[in-house]
Amino acid sequence: MVYPDAKHDKSLELGNLYEDIIGYLMFYLYGIKIHFYRTKEEQFTIGESEEGLEVKLDLWCMKSRRLSIETGEKTSLSQREFIPSGIMRQDNTKLYAQGDFTRCWVFFKKNLVSYFNKNHPQIIKNNPKTIQKFYISISEAMRISWHSFDIHPFVCAYGMADIKSPQWDNCLLCHYYKNEHCYSTGAELQKRFEKLSFKEETNGRKNNLHKHR
Repeated sequence: MVYPDAKHDKSLELGNLYEDIIGYLMFYLYGIKIHFYRTKEEQFTIGESEEGLEVKLDLWCMKSRRLSIETGEKTSLSQREFIPSGIMRQDNTKLYAQGDFTRCWVFFKKNLVSYFNKNHPQIIKNNPKTIQKFYISISEAMRISWHSFDIHPFVCAYGMADIKSPQWDNCLLCHYYKNEHCYSTGAELQKRFEKLSFKEETNGRKNNLHKHR
């Protein structure tokens, strides 16, 4: 869904691309194939994916050293009340993946709900005004997450190599051609993501400059 009061005009596209990257890595790291739902009807009635994984892009988490865990949302500022979303939405979600383009944490959703109920963190309702959330520190995320991993989507399908930059030619280890290359999907996703995230950060800086003029 596109939120009219979202801070950036590329939020939906960036979020979908981040889902693709995390889906790619969930398969190559853990052997879990994720099938994401893209229609509003499926997301509303079932969840974000067939396997019960929800993915959240938290673009500023490493800079702020905390994760923003969503609990409610409004589709627009004109809506009076928040409705449950994120970890509080009743759907098929069991795993909750959140991070930025450098690192991702994967939680059992029930553990995040338990943390919320036990610790009663402060609820933030005005940043942005369409999202209700609470914060957990990076160190706390490391403690309660199921797994976490760096975003390096260039892992050989046979586990024979792990590189930190895109490789566009044939894989010498797997002997794949470029169009079927085990690196190329991750490299292409990362390239698109970095391009979009740069635009996102640039738009954010421009918006802040306009506000303070």
